[in-house]
Amino acid sequence: MNQFLHTQALRVARRFNSRMIWGLLFDRKGYLHQSGWLRSVRRMQAIDVTDCPIPWLSYPFIEFIEPRLNKFMNVYEYGSGNSTRWFAKRVGLIHAIEHSLDWYNTIKGNLPDNAILVYEPLELKADYHDMAFMDVNDETPYSLNIKTRNLLYDIVIVDGVNRNNCIANSIGCVSSNGVIIVDNLEYSGQMQAGLNLLKDAGFKRLEFWGLSPIVYTKTGTGLFYRPDNCLLI
Repeated sequence: MNQFLHTQALRVARRFNSRMIWGLLFDRKGYLHQSGWLRSVRRMQAIDVTDCPIPWLSYPFIEFIEPRLNKFMNVYEYGSGNSTRWFAKRVGLIHAIEHSLDWYNTIKGNLPDNAILVYEPLELKADYHDMAFMDVNDETPYSLNIKTRNLLYDIVIVDGVNRNNCIANSIGCVSSNGVIIVDNLEYSGQMQAGLNLLKDAGFKRLEFWGLSPIVYTKTGTGLFYRPDNCLLI
């Protein structure tokens, strides 16, 4: 921890319960250290305590899904990053799609052979929030890409742009025991159209709320599943 953060932490500790604050920030047994959250903030990357890549999803969800993954599974991911590398290490195949050319060029050189990343720009002049939560009728080549793969996936992750349409297209592209992961449930209102489609298709909803790498506010990762699913829920 750099000197500035160290000084600020001392000031906070003096104002509150110094032992608890000190333990929270500096004790290696503390959650912020063991989860890797402190390192992720310092490096501004989704990494664990050993600097290994992890998904930018809520920590409770990561802990839940990791022991349930295996090399017989295939995954499709809307959005890419350290999550692509993390899943590739634990499943048989992962297809990912990325709308940002800069990010695509950053990620593609660090992927193993079982991770296939494609670039599909989104022809929309808008900020990320507007691109992420487009109307369910605003179909794009990005959201339709999953249908070009001719494959039924065990897991589909929706954590990129045009999420309502990505959710809609995912429903027909998961296997009979497949699951769909939707991140950032704190924006459920903006994704309501897509979430309603999941409910209508018979998916149940399991929510995992808590911290995630880099950010300090609570976030939610949603797992949508049907009976006899591949995660044995």
